[in-house]
Amino acid sequence: MKWLQEGLRELWVPPRGNLPALDGARSIAVLLVICDHFAYFWGILGQPQLMVTKLPMFHWGWTGVDLFFILSGLLIGQQLWKEFRDSSSVDFLRFVMKRGFRIWPLYFFTLFALMLLPLVFSPKWPDFVFLSNYVQIGGYVRGWSLSAEEQFYILTPLVFLTMRRLGHRWILCSLGVLLIGVLVSRWLTSQSLLEQGLEAGKIKAVMYFPFHLHSEALFAGLILAYVTIYSPSILGQVDVRGFARRAAFVGLAIASIGMALRYVDGFVFNFLALALAYVCLVAWLLVDRSVFSAPFRWRLFYPISRLSFGMYLNHFVVPDTASFFIGVARHVSSVENLVFMLGLLGSIAQSVVIAIFTFILIERPGLLARERFLTWYKVRKETRAAG
Repeated sequence: MKWLQEGLRELWVPPRGNLPALDGARSIAVLLVICDHFAYFWGILGQPQLMVTKLPMFHWGWTGVDLFFILSGLLIGQQLWKEFRDSSSVDFLRFVMKRGFRIWPLYFFTLFALMLLPLVFSPKWPDFVFLSNYVQIGGYVRGWSLSAEEQFYILTPLVFLTMRRLGHRWILCSLGVLLIGVLVSRWLTSQSLLEQGLEAGKIKAVMYFPFHLHSEALFAGLILAYVTIYSPSILGQVDVRGFARRAAFVGLAIASIGMALRYVDGFVFNFLALALAYVCLVAWLLVDRSVFSAPFRWRLFYPISRLSFGMYLNHFVVPDTASFFIGVARHVSSVENLVFMLGLLGSIAQSVVIAIFTFILIERPGLLARERFLTWYKVRKETRAAG
């Protein structure tokens, strides 16, 4: 049972150098998504309309995916910028395999497990080749965001390799051009759809999934990673109370600019505004140590953040989950708001339990295999270089 004890310990004990506030952000991201989906199922199941569903965590819960994108861009960006700073290049194969060992084991396990069950969310071929954000034929409902991230993981190191001789500033400029390209694509697409007579809701739905129309948060996280590696002083220092004043004030200004752009054109700048708001929040969390950011450093957020990938993949893959927990809640209370909250808590608890099992049985072995691969790959490179 040593493997079980080690797995549970890894879920509870943070590694050295861990940033608790980012654990909080990652946990909030997955909880936002679950809240959004539970509110959706509450509605389609014909439950009574409640004011509680208008609260931000339900009304804006879908934005949790963009917060995930910010954190993903920051994480892989720091890896790439550090490697480029130290070696003036990046190892494409090493980077892709490192990310692959983190994502592929649990993702493909989930797909194959769902294939064995007669569900409406049964995976289709685009899910297996990370194209479900472009080819939408039903299938696994979480696949589109994983597809977008995989496409990002391939594109980004290629940009580094292509521009490596010109230096890190040119790489940063190239990423800025790609971000502008996303905005131009959104404008061209929105204009085309408007000419076809589509209504606003349909246009926003069409532009939600494709990588070239919805990747602003990934690039924003990557640019924030550049700041943390090359110009951390931009974020400023904390005052005697631990408050990151410059990061807060500059962040509010940038987020306000994003909201102003969204007001100018909601089709083009919708996700840019969201990305700017979330990237400023994450930037502030990186440096702030005041009472204001303390809730993000709550100790319980660490295990939730470690389980967040599994929770994102497994929650509500069986649509009857929401119905089951709502039914259980009705045996406890007849107060609709309480039924709603108890049903939500039951759904979250189920997702956590499943994620614990999959972390220990699938994710952690994948991470251990990654370490063995990286060790072998490093020795192989050193041997070839010496020979």
